[in-house]
Amino acid sequence: MTNRTVLLITLLLAVPFCTFASPLTIVNSSFDAQVLSLNGVLLGSITGWTAPLTLGNQGIWAPTALSLNVGGSPGLITNPATGINGSNVAISRGGTISQTLVSTLTSTAGMVYTLSVDIGHRFELPESDYTIALFAGATQLASIFDPVMPAAGALSFATLQYTTTGLEAVIGQNLSIELITNASAGNQTIYDNVTLDVGTPEPASALLMLTGIGLVYLTKRKRVSR
Repeated sequence: MTNRTVLLITLLLAVPFCTFASPLTIVNSSFDAQVLSLNGVLLGSITGWTAPLTLGNQGIWAPTALSLNVGGSPGLITNPATGINGSNVAISRGGTISQTLVSTLTSTAGMVYTLSVDIGHRFELPESDYTIALFAGATQLASIFDPVMPAAGALSFATLQYTTTGLEAVIGQNLSIELITNASAGNQTIYDNVTLDVGTPEPASALLMLTGIGLVYLTKRKRVSR
């Protein structure tokens, strides 16, 4: 087998791993479905989401640059003054903001779900602790506690991943997202740009691994030819 043949096989094996992850539909993912005046607040009602007021005030808010001015998600900032996407963000002083999706948990093993959220910390209030969680039916697939803690006035990009085994008891059940804020008097956590993608596992890592295999083989062939 020639060196060129080995290289071609390595590249062909890598092609399936170079596909992009597919975004799943989230209703009102950046909380802009309802129109608010600047600095306006609407509690207990977020289009597409449930936001009960049992533990603390939750809803949407149209911030100004006096509260937020540093953005989170790369490529998703449409309001440079505040660093958010659109005009509104979700806010919570305690409780769960959640949405059940149309999409269901795949039966294919090795698929990676990536849940991403911008987390914000307004200048004038301390930030509450929070958890981001992904469910299928009533079963929690994955969660992460305080993955990022942005500086005052800023948003930071938080992510959570879950890799399927193909053996889950909840295959075919609807996926849901929960943004859980710990109740704390005087504190608040901000959420924006919620996305959920599904795709093949670690494309970059897989490509690097396959390329490494090819390079090792080429090195061995070179030594043998000497």
